[in-house]
Amino acid sequence: MRRGLVATTAALALAFTVGCGGSDGGGSQPVKDTGLDSQPSKPQKQTTFKPRHFSGNGALNIGNLRVPGDAVLRWRFTPSTANAGFIQILSEGGEITVMSEAPTGKSAVSAGVYKNVMVTTGGDWSITITPR
Repeated sequence: MRRGLVATTAALALAFTVGCGGSDGGGSQPVKDTGLDSQPSKPQKQTTFKPRHFSGNGALNIGNLRVPGDAVLRWRFTPSTANAGFIQILSEGGEITVMSEAPTGKSAVSAGVYKNVMVTTGGDWSITITPR
C-alpha cells in the first residue's frame, strides 16, 4: 500500500508541475520575480527623542524605562575592587541584559517599556540612552 501511495503522490506532483509550467498553449508567460513587493512600502517613521541619562553609585533600580524608539544604551563605570570590575544592567523580563567588565560600552535597545531596570556595580556609573 505504501508503494502505491508514494507513486500516486509523485504522479500528482508531476501533474501539478506540468499543469502550472506555462506550456498549456494558452499563451501564458512565466512569472518573473522582480524582488519588489506589489505594494510600495510606506516609509518608516523615524522616532526621535531626547537622550535620557541616569547615574549613581552602587546598585540601583532605576524603575520602568520607556524607550520611544530604537536606541543605543551606553554605559560607563569606574572599575574597582569594590565592584569586582564589572557592571550589570538588567530588565525584569531579560530584554535588556548587559554584563560587562569593560568600563565603557554600548548595546542596542529596541523601542518598548522595560520593567524594573536594575544597575549593579560597586562604584560610580552612568547610563545614557540615545536614539539610534
